Amino acid sequence: MSKHRMDIIQGLNKLAKSSTKGQLDPALSCPKLRQLAVAEKALLDYLKKNKDWCMVPDEAIMNLDKSYQHSTQIAGKACAFAEQEKKAQQAGSDSALGGQKLPTGPL
Repeated sequence: MSKHRMDIIQGLNKLAKSSTKGQLDPALSCPKLRQLAVAEKALLDYLKKNKDWCMVPDEAIMNLDKSYQHSTQIAGKACAFAEQEKKAQQAGSDSALGGQKLPTGPL
């Protein structure tokens, strides 16, 4: 589970490095961020359930819980932004200026 989580994080890092600004594109990163949140939740649940058996320190569980909360929050923001961007592009696809109409007729 931890390896799966790290694979997703590496994929997100590659996406960030491949962009021109070095930031994640919300549309491309939304699915991966959701995958990360799901992977962290599964790992967190497993560690909580097997805390005593696996001798997992409380600090490790608290850190993973913080990471899970942060990943969930970032995924929500990225996906909401991507959805807004998609709607804006669909609404603005009629004109090249994002919704503003170009003048017509003799100038």
